[in-house]
Amino acid sequence: MKGLWLGIDTVFSAGAVAVVRVETIEALQVLPDRRPTSEGLLPAVKQCLEKAGSKGEDLEGIAFTAGPGSYTGLRIATATVWGLSMGWGVPLKGVPTLRLLAFGTGSLKPVLSVTRARRGEVFAALFASFDPFSMELIPSGVYSSADLAARARTHSPVAVGSGRDELPNSGLDWLPDQYDNPGPGACAILGRSMAMGRGFDSAPSPLYLRGFMEKAGNLDA
Repeated sequence: MKGLWLGIDTVFSAGAVAVVRVETIEALQVLPDRRPTSEGLLPAVKQCLEKAGSKGEDLEGIAFTAGPGSYTGLRIATATVWGLSMGWGVPLKGVPTLRLLAFGTGSLKPVLSVTRARRGEVFAALFASFDPFSMELIPSGVYSSADLAARARTHSPVAVGSGRDELPNSGLDWLPDQYDNPGPGACAILGRSMAMGRGFDSAPSPLYLRGFMEKAGNLDA
């Protein structure tokens, strides 16, 4: 069905699912925070589609937050969307977490997206604007908090994300924390735009921004 997308988020908060038609959220289902993501995700997808009066086969595409984020959450999301894509015959698009944060701001100014990592580090990227295809002024990666703040300030960006707690007294212009969770609806809208501009993914691929062996000692980093 034209313009109908499923958005799946396992990075922000407890996780959530949304059915979106073009840019309108038709249904939203938040995962229960007392159940593991592995148990709650598929029932949430089913409930969300039922709320929207749609079937998986009606979808134009599936978008999911591809990372960085919790290794466990990314692994579960990747396996789930791959199974749904194969079962329904629906293409998919992975949406980078940092790009999604920037997109959710709607800012025409440079946007610094920052999320917590570990060992005094953050996952971050600086984008020229909220536009899905805007240039990365600082590439997506793992940074020390002090070094990142110094580099970013030269671009006078707005800043967003859970990494704000790792950059106290940074001199950055932080948006209200309501922007720290763009949600599955924004994921679906951004995924659709990215797919229209650059095509769908051949297979889901998590974006860890750290080497797998490095993460093995702390799976939820």
